[in-house]
Amino acid sequence: MTRAASLAVKQVVLDLLASMPPYDGTRQVERLTDLVLTLNATEADELPAAFGDVLPLLSSEPELARIALDMAVQLDLFEAASGAVELARRLPTGWASLAVASLLTNPAVDDGVAQVAGSLFRASALDAPVMRGIALRLRADVQPTSDLEALAVAQSWPGLATHEQLKRVAPIVYVDESGATRKDALLLCLHLVARGASVRRIPDQWGRNPAPEWFASTQPLVAWNRSALGRVRALGINVTAEKVVLADSPLRALTLTRVLAGVNSGLPTGQTLRRLHLEGAAPEGHPLAPEALTQGAYDVAEMAYLATTRRRSVYEYAKMGLDPLPGDVHRWSFGQLVSVRIYQYLRHWAGRVDAAPNVIVKGLQSLAGQPTATRVGITSDGSIFVDPDGEGYVNLISGQQPFAPVVELDAIFQPFSVGGGRIPALFEPSRATHVHPSRSFGTPVVVGTRIPARALAAVVENHGSRALEDFYPELDPVQARDAVEVGKKILYAP
Repeated sequence: MTRAASLAVKQVVLDLLASMPPYDGTRQVERLTDLVLTLNATEADELPAAFGDVLPLLSSEPELARIALDMAVQLDLFEAASGAVELARRLPTGWASLAVASLLTNPAVDDGVAQVAGSLFRASALDAPVMRGIALRLRADVQPTSDLEALAVAQSWPGLATHEQLKRVAPIVYVDESGATRKDALLLCLHLVARGASVRRIPDQWGRNPAPEWFASTQPLVAWNRSALGRVRALGINVTAEKVVLADSPLRALTLTRVLAGVNSGLPTGQTLRRLHLEGAAPEGHPLAPEALTQGAYDVAEMAYLATTRRRSVYEYAKMGLDPLPGDVHRWSFGQLVSVRIYQYLRHWAGRVDAAPNVIVKGLQSLAGQPTATRVGITSDGSIFVDPDGEGYVNLISGQQPFAPVVELDAIFQPFSVGGGRIPALFEPSRATHVHPSRSFGTPVVVGTRIPARALAAVVENHGSRALEDFYPELDPVQARDAVEVGKKILYAP
């Protein structure tokens, strides 16, 4: 049962939103996690309803409204649905309506709220693409007509999705809160969201009969008691006991580690929770941080664009030993991306390369555990050299000086020319885009956000350039156009 929010908790939510860094989803989740940790049991019970009460008050503050709605959707705060609908009435924009539609898919939202939302959407003057997006989210019987629409359906109605479609959306994790304190349930959801999961909360009581398409039996279910399996099976969903991960209250660190590991094991092949950036690791953007080399998940189009090669060449390198990530035949890590870019650079700079990309990867991995070098270089045979004190390169393994020319790796990450063409910088493909392997699986995103450049290009391709403002109104038009060009280069990489 939803607990009404006190004025004090509403004020806490308003203060939290006012302190949020815009367009930085990671820090927003961290801030909310810190807040939940400070709440007592009563305050934690009131927090979801407080979000709902605060949402309509933000209609004159679109940036804060966007942050609050995003949080509500990420944490599946169905208790805030009524307030979200009222916000959409006061702020009739495409992004607000699409976010509200996403929130309404949870069957904990009662029919009355869903009907009010439906009437609001039908009476609105929203563009056709937005209305189409709303319909895909609210109705499981709406058939997608494009790849982009199929992914939207997979996110809202995973029970209809194929394995391949589920691999291309955020890993979906169900959380049955029966027997849990609200504080523990929220903390678990926040930790899952921080690791890239899409949370589906299962309440004590349904607001309306759940559609079987809302549940995917392939996805893990976290629960605080074993009765959760029976509750789900009563809906006609054939969930196996192996998919259930039991949690304990209070949610201590060891329990959380065990639960997250269980969720990761329960995800289908090709899906995995994201590893968090560790304290004390190399600063963000450092290309040779040992942990950075294992992050990222680049498909063949991203590899071709960022590594300055062709799709066919990527598959040829795979045959030569550049194996895709475990359980995924079409994605490669950041270290593998860097190795292919090094290979391409050496081939054009030195005229020959004596080491295949898979050999170069092993050389890069040898940097793990070494003191931070002022300079790192590589020769055409794939040997790694470091200059830790500014007195010249020495071989990382043998300590010998190089006999062949050494290419400084920093040059490989910068823009360079090949055959009269200009190759983009690896970490800043354009003025408006940025790459880091720990963000959005390493795909180029708009600077200061997690919005992939290829997602913007896909919107333009499927709905026209005018639809960008409805889908991403927070982006500057010049910034958006710049990112669209990068996205198109990925989508149409040769």
